[in-house]
Amino acid sequence: TSKLRTRLKGEMEIELTRRQAFLNERLELEANQDLERMERRVEMDLREVMESQVHRKAESYRLDQEIQMRERLAEARKLRESELDKQLKSERKSLEKEMLTDVDVRTKSLEEEAEQNALSDLDRRFRSERKTMEAALSLRRQELALESEVEMEQRVATYAKERETELLTTLEEQFSKRTDISKKEVNEIMKSLESHLKVKWEKIILDAKQSTLEKVSEN
Repeated sequence: TSKLRTRLKGEMEIELTRRQAFLNERLELEANQDLERMERRVEMDLREVMESQVHRKAESYRLDQEIQMRERLAEARKLRESELDKQLKSERKSLEKEMLTDVDVRTKSLEEEAEQNALSDLDRRFRSERKTMEAALSLRRQELALESEVEMEQRVATYAKERETELLTTLEEQFSKRTDISKKEVNEIMKSLESHLKVKWEKIILDAKQSTLEKVSEN
């Protein structure tokens, strides 16, 4: 009985040792598995946290870069707008100056053309009026010449007639007193003298007429 107990006790201790070893091995395995699962969870949590941080940093960096890009674009746009504004102002001034120059040239050309046309028109009118005036003056000269000629002929004729009458009367009286000349001879002498005086007075009238015409033409 004592041996049996000892043997059973030994077997029980062996079984206990075996079971303890099995349990220890199992517990160690489970512990290792739990540790691995825990490590994986921790790794996943850390990775998730890290990825979240990386995502936030990347998003923050992206936003920061976008802000900086917008600022750079805004600054570049501002500078470009300023450059374009200066360029457009310069081009506008140049175009305005060119247009004003063109307008001045065109205006001057039109003014010169209008002035030339006006001068040409005035010149034509002046020549026309001058011709009209010259024609009127020529007619007036002719009228004056005719009037002067008529008046002069009348005066000369009157004067010549008076002088001729006086001279013939005087000569006739002188010849009548002479006894050596017959009345017929006196009449013939008087007729010859009258004819001679007529030719002479006609020449005087022609010379006076020519002188009058020359004076009228000069005036």
